[in-house]
Amino acid sequence: MRYTLIGSTPLIFILLTTFAVVAAPTKKSYNVSGLTIEELASSLNASGPDGGWGETKNQWSYETKWVIDGDQLKVSKVSVKIETTITMPSWPGYSAASKCMKSSWDKMYKSLQNHEQQHMKIAQGVDDKIKNAILALPPQPSSSTQDDLTALSDATMQPIIETNNTAQDKLDSDTDHGKSDPKDPVTLNSCP
Repeated sequence: MRYTLIGSTPLIFILLTTFAVVAAPTKKSYNVSGLTIEELASSLNASGPDGGWGETKNQWSYETKWVIDGDQLKVSKVSVKIETTITMPSWPGYSAASKCMKSSWDKMYKSLQNHEQQHMKIAQGVDDKIKNAILALPPQPSSSTQDDLTALSDATMQPIIETNNTAQDKLDSDTDHGKSDPKDPVTLNSCP
């Protein structure tokens, strides 16, 4: 899983405030097919995003506003927005499948949703860390350009994004994208 950051730093005079916007996740799907569990698993492996059967992607965008204070610029406002996209499989042949295959699919799908929720939990609080990191930036010379301030904000936040990415990658590495999760494995059970 990769998580990205988009930055913006306009120069505006305003009061000191911070806020974050968390939108409802966007849901995407991809189609799989199969008449047997083996065919279904093969289709999931071939069609799934980035080596998994599901995916959660987060993208943080931010806006910082600075005020002139004497001969310096200080952060006066930070807003952070997170956009989450969850991609899950869709099986158009579900309605025609056997009871056993439907049961296997339903269990796998629920386990996959739980795995993707774990990714969302890892990302919780990243927006606050980004806001706090920007707010903690020292005053900058009033001669700083917008590009200078954006570069400074981006460099300050990059370690936060990298820490999140490392935790996300560890979850997938430790559980093979949920397939070997000891509590709730993302697997399809065989059918007679």
